[in-house]
Amino acid sequence: MARQGEDQKEWQAQVKALGFRETAIGYLRDRLYLEYEKNRADSLIRRLSKYEPQQEIVKLLCQNPVWQQRAEELIRELPEVTADPQVQFVFMGAGNVPKVPVLEENKLYFGCGDTFYGLNGQTGEVIWKVSAAGENWSAAHFSGHSVYVSSPGRLHSISPDNGSERWHHAVDKRLGSPYTHQDRVFVGSAEGTLYAVDAEKGQRLWTFNVVKAISVASGVWQNKVYAASKDHSLYALDMDDGECLWHFTTGAKIYGTPYVSDGVVYLTSADHKVYALFAASGQVLWSFTTGSEIHTSPFEQDGLVFVSSRDKHLYVLDAENGKELWRHKTLGYPSSPTACRGMLYFSVQGRVYGIALADHKMRWCFPFGFSHATAPVAGQRRIYVGTLEGKLVCLRLKTELDEQGATQVLKEFLDPEPEDA
Repeated sequence: MARQGEDQKEWQAQVKALGFRETAIGYLRDRLYLEYEKNRADSLIRRLSKYEPQQEIVKLLCQNPVWQQRAEELIRELPEVTADPQVQFVFMGAGNVPKVPVLEENKLYFGCGDTFYGLNGQTGEVIWKVSAAGENWSAAHFSGHSVYVSSPGRLHSISPDNGSERWHHAVDKRLGSPYTHQDRVFVGSAEGTLYAVDAEKGQRLWTFNVVKAISVASGVWQNKVYAASKDHSLYALDMDDGECLWHFTTGAKIYGTPYVSDGVVYLTSADHKVYALFAASGQVLWSFTTGSEIHTSPFEQDGLVFVSSRDKHLYVLDAENGKELWRHKTLGYPSSPTACRGMLYFSVQGRVYGIALADHKMRWCFPFGFSHATAPVAGQRRIYVGTLEGKLVCLRLKTELDEQGATQVLKEFLDPEPEDA
């Protein structure tokens, strides 16, 4: 009874000093931090929600040793909203503009001038580098235990551990960026030849020829590899022998790399259009016309197709029917976009932008101080962008839990799905 009386006096003193609202909030916060029993925690959360924003309650859950892991797991499953990026590191390469890097966990692989680098993706420290005097490297592709990359007359298989060359395949062509699937590497050339090479031994398996430059698409579907040519056409080739199974011709040159996903090939063209083709037959599923030529690569994720046009707009389309869902007007020609956990990233005139997919609003814009920036690559809480003077910039992203996300966390915490009977 004496303890209860002391608690009552302490409560009255706090109410007198702070007011009832602040005293009640403090009491509920303290109780929630210490409460380990689920039913009582639920009751405290509902009472506290009368006074505190949802975000603050979720933060309290993340501080409680019992509920911390569960709350953080729920947060990780939410779409991510990022704000206020900060420079984590700037790497100076030996060239003009670094190629768009390829990621492997916390490592980066990219060419800049006549040097190809393996970098620590968190610190920018050089792990290894390979030089080819007077030559430029293509964008790379990482698969299995190798990094595949082209120099003007060679396709290379490089160890990601130390940069040692496992093999190279020499040709008399100017090779582009490779793509690998299973045990094969595919690479096109400026002279119109597409090569299929054994990924383990570097031996040529077959070639396919057209009259103009050809490049391999990102993705394979049902034993078909896809290649786009400056002759305005997309070709579907049998992986085993290079036989052309079908081709589709657009109204102008194809500059971007086609994207293959779930039985559909997404293709852009300088005829102002983005196409969705059935990967099995080449039949047009739908097409969408923008206001100008498209020189960038399309991207599909979670039923949305993202494409940038030289009409200075970035479009978001329904992957099922090609209908425009929304667009974002830019100040110049936007780069190829990428999306990651609820955010859309792209660069325009030396700036990189972050747009939230939930409300289509720009969350931030980061200027690099140069007139040019490459398409961004999104990693774990980081974005990598190449700029002039050989700089590769790593931006660290600050993650914000918005009110909608906090509400969802509390909903899942308070009312979890019933277990299967």
